Amino acid sequence: MTWNRSWDDLPPILRGMAAGEAAAHLRALEVRGLVRRLPNGDQVLFEALDS
Repeated sequence: MTWNRSWDDLPPILRGMAAGEAAAHLRALEVRGLVRRLPNGDQVLFEALDS
């Protein structure tokens, strides 16, 4: 995922908001069956599914 500026340049509150919004979009795509969550230890990875 890319951002419109460096992650280090974002204030902590904006980092949290950006990460939360990205997670919400990924959850919505998961519910719609367009992506699936991949087990990967402490990280959360998603994979696009064929439509």
